[in-house]
Formats: sequence, structure tokens, C-alpha cells
Amino acid sequence: TMRDTDLEIMFVPVYLQAHFLLKTIFCGIYVIFYQYNIVRVIILTAINIALLGLNNSMKPCSVSWVNHLRDAFFVHATLSGIQSLNYLAWPANLSTKEMVVSTLLSNIVF
Repeated sequence: TMRDTDLEIMFVPVYLQAHFLLKTIFCGIYVIFYQYNIVRVIILTAINIALLGLNNSMKPCSVSWVNHLRDAFFVHATLSGIQSLNYLAWPANLSTKEMVVSTLLSNIVF
């Protein structure tokens, strides 16, 4: 019954446990490493990649388009994290900020 598309949107319980455990770790890392941008962004990007892999491998929802939508959200979050690493790696001057901010906005919008 978990794969029946005529049912409500339901998720596999094992997936939900893993998903919310990773989200809890995500929140903890964000708070603990708030002042350490490089460390925080690297770990949070890795957690987003793990969430993407978990969602992509388990296909936890009984409605397939919801799985695709969640994959798109996690890809988006991962790209934003990678672009944030790019922004943190470059020296902070006006020309670099304009270039990196524009690519970050393009990742977020598209």
C-alpha cells in the first residue's frame, strides 16, 4: 500500500526517522558553528548531499512527483551550499562579491 498512487501522500517511516535525524544534526551544526562559516557551510552542504542521496535512493513517498519535487529542492540546497563555499573561498573585494553573488542568485532563482 505504500506505493499506491491513489492513496494520500505518505512517507516510509524508516525514511522519516533518518530524514529528521539528519535535519536535527543540521540544526545543531548550524547553531554550534555559527561563527565558523567555512566549517558550517562544508558540514551543512554534506548533510544536504546526504539528504539528497537518501531521498533519491529510497523514493520514500507513495506519489512519484513528490519525490521528484523533493529531489529538486535538495539539489537546489546542495548547489547553494557549493556556491556558498565558492563565495567564502574568494577574497572579499567588490568585484569578486558582484561575480559570486550573481552566480549565487542564479542558482537560487533557477
